[in-house]
Amino acid sequence: MTGRAAGALVAVLLAGWFVGSVLHQVGPDWWRRRVARRDVLGLLPRWSFFAPNPGRHDLHVVYRDRDAAGQWGPWTELDIQRDPRWWRAAWNPERYPRKAVSDLVNAIRGGTGTAEPLALMLSGAYLAMLSWVMCQPDSGRTTGRQFAVIGRNGHGARRTLDVLYLSGEHRVAA
Repeated sequence: MTGRAAGALVAVLLAGWFVGSVLHQVGPDWWRRRVARRDVLGLLPRWSFFAPNPGRHDLHVVYRDRDAAGQWGPWTELDIQRDPRWWRAAWNPERYPRKAVSDLVNAIRGGTGTAEPLALMLSGAYLAMLSWVMCQPDSGRTTGRQFAVIGRNGHGARRTLDVLYLSGEHRVAA
């Protein structure tokens, strides 16, 4: 087989794979079922971005500090860059911290049904979130810190805020 023939064969295979992938994604149900039975290697992708549990909240992690007098300070949002620029469609390094928050919050919320609260507080997700929160700057007079996860839904007058998780107080080492 010549180089030109091999190149043509690869091009035909890739074109067929592309067409099959598109049809498998947006084609009728009977087509998807038929193709799925024959796709034993799982080469045709099937994405469902909105199932089974779509994101319904913008997540915000906030924390507050307690001073030596026992007074709580104001809630402060965890600093995650949200720089709305036109180039974010191609270059968006801020997506990693947002994705980390989403994954950690989902893991923490998934563990809140546990009968043993200590098990949740010793989970990797909780400890990672706590570490992130505890690394934030403080006033120097802080003795304790608490964090919460807030879900924001909607916009404008229809916007709602829900407390999705509220931690206990964590002591800050002097």
